[in-house]
Amino acid sequence: MPRLLIGLVVGLLIGASVMYFIIKPSERPAEKPVAENVEPAKTKLKSEGELVYEKSCKVCHPMEPPAGQGPPILGLATHYREAFSDKEKGLAHMVDFMKNPDSSKSKVEPRAIKRFGLMPAMANSKTELKLVAQWLWDQYDPSFECGGGKRRK
Repeated sequence: MPRLLIGLVVGLLIGASVMYFIIKPSERPAEKPVAENVEPAKTKLKSEGELVYEKSCKVCHPMEPPAGQGPPILGLATHYREAFSDKEKGLAHMVDFMKNPDSSKSKVEPRAIKRFGLMPAMANSKTELKLVAQWLWDQYDPSFECGGGKRRK
């Protein structure tokens, strides 16, 4: 009986190996490459909102000071968090502002408008604007101080 069982197992293994090499490579299940020496933080996928930021906003708005052609994202996130306790209202306001910038709707300090002017209306879809608004909202850093980008110690 043990010889029969061993013979059966060996036969199954040989049969499976033969079948693997007979199947066309295009019909085989895709094998996932194994990443070697990759730290978990470096494999983090970017959100759709971050991709919109990189495509449409980063050219004027850096993440941190110094400012670019517009104020840094950390400053914008701080101003929106200070202006809105209700996240959904804050996001809706951001989307509206990006579509139709108006100094009366701005949440940055007046000196920032004087320094940078108003941004141009964005031509992105409403979906993209919602994604980037959500992403911007999530960039809030309570230790960030606006007005020069000083950080609290």
